[in-house]
Amino acid sequence: MSRKISGETKRLIKELYAEDLPVAEIARRANVSYATAYGCTKVKERGFASRSEYQEHLAKERQQQPLNQKLSNLIGQKLSELGKTQQWLAKQLKITQGSVSRYVSGMTTPRRSIQERLFEALELPYQTLDDLQGDKYGQNNST
Repeated sequence: MSRKISGETKRLIKELYAEDLPVAEIARRANVSYATAYGCTKVKERGFASRSEYQEHLAKERQQQPLNQKLSNLIGQKLSELGKTQQWLAKQLKITQGSVSRYVSGMTTPRRSIQERLFEALELPYQTLDDLQGDKYGQNNST
């Protein structure tokens, strides 16, 4: 959860940013997280009203990436073939159904620590996204 920062802190961040300091240094001096400092500086610089608007933009960009699309299609296809649900997959992976939903939508990809379990649960020969991207097994699993 994000918390509101004071107007005084926002002013300090803007002053530090005007000094051309790196975001990490701004965060340290203003005693805020890197994400907060980034949100008050770079996000606005890029024309976004808020960090959440910027994050939404990034998620949409990720959905367009070929690897995300390939993984998204593959998970949906395999769940259908196996007659399983996203909820089932979440239980198998010991993660939230929301995380699985983000994989299926292509918004995110699983951390490396989850990838092998994901492919095993879906009965696929891959172990990592690198394997899927390189398709080292000579299969074409995209739909």
